[in-house]
Amino acid sequence: MSEKTWVRLRTFSLLCLLLAGTVAIYALRLDPRPWDCGSAERTLAGAGYVLEVCSLPDGPAGHPHEARLRVYDRLGRLLAHRSYHFAPWSPANKFDVGDNEIRYTDAAQPVRGGTFELHTLTFPPTSADRRAANFVRWFLDR
Repeated sequence: MSEKTWVRLRTFSLLCLLLAGTVAIYALRLDPRPWDCGSAERTLAGAGYVLEVCSLPDGPAGHPHEARLRVYDRLGRLLAHRSYHFAPWSPANKFDVGDNEIRYTDAAQPVRGGTFELHTLTFPPTSADRRAANFVRWFLDR
């Protein structure tokens, strides 16, 4: 191995070690947020699911509260995750569970007429929903 290759390898290893240490320190210093959650079992599109709706109760006054919707199968595997906001004081909030979909509004995205943007989660959740939900849970959910 040449001297030039050795220096590059040593520098690369040192940078990887430094990056791993930084990520570990960042992960250890984060405190999980105190989500207030409730869950219910529902049958949607002919299959059984557990729906979990959570919110952060201590948001700034007059601002929409952060919320999340998670869908699990009956074995506890996370199938879908959606983040949204709701305004507790507003009658424009919607959360409807239909036969094969869930419709909810996001208060962070107001539209004309004093309403909020409507979002839909269809059932059964796709494999892309599963991958995205687990990515959020493993890497971003604090």
